[in-house]
Amino acid sequence: MRCFFTENNENNKIQNSHTMILDNRKLLNLSGITNVDSFSDQKVSVHTINEVLNIEGEKLKISKFNLNTGQLILEGKINSVTYSFLKTAPEKNKNNGNFFSKLFD
Repeated sequence: MRCFFTENNENNKIQNSHTMILDNRKLLNLSGITNVDSFSDQKVSVHTINEVLNIEGEKLKISKFNLNTGQLILEGKINSVTYSFLKTAPEKNKNNGNFFSKLFD
């Protein structure tokens, strides 16, 4: 089974896009990666343009990473791929006076 996912920002620029190709849950080819936060043989956490991507699996191995091009190739058994939004400083302070934003932040 092959899965293909692509995400572009509002400006639709190539350097600001993120793609993910998952091939038989054994090979994950990513583009648009800006940073590798952490990695082990069970979990890899990377930054895309404006999200954090967490990959969990077994015997995970980064076989290629190029920060200049943003390409990352991951091998192993991929069990899950999850996204979470990055909180930037302006977003955190956007609703400084809002009671609910302080309560749920």
